[in-house]
Amino acid sequence: MPAYTLDPHIVLPLILPPLLYTAATDSSYLDLRAQLRPVALLSVGYVLFATFAVGGVLYLIVPGLSLTAALVFGAVVAPPDAVAATAVARRVGLPSRITTILQGESLLNDATAITAFRVAVAAAVGEGATWAGESASSCSRRSAVSRSAWC
Repeated sequence: MPAYTLDPHIVLPLILPPLLYTAATDSSYLDLRAQLRPVALLSVGYVLFATFAVGGVLYLIVPGLSLTAALVFGAVVAPPDAVAATAVARRVGLPSRITTILQGESLLNDATAITAFRVAVAAAVGEGATWAGESASSCSRRSAVSRSAWC
């Protein structure tokens, strides 16, 4: 079987917009505006929480993995597939409020995850400051016992 490689600069502009367009045409602006708080909490708050939770757990259980690399993985797996959840919600007959929240979340969660991914990759690749204010290279030189969780 031949090996295929996908260029992310082509995949993101070709795959993601039709999915988002379909979700956008199925949703109502007025309904989304009425449910702005839960949509924002799920699409931004949950995705960032899941990114840090998955990244933190992975950092703790995989020896030698840097926190930034763990956060990159967390950003990749963080966004839920709300389009599938919306389809199931309609089939099951959930209230329209819940379906509206799921649709709004599906429109925005991918953008949050892509942004978190790009920030985590930039932090993993580049030299930057850590939470403690020291450079990343000096943080990595410290012993594993004395290294804080923020390095």
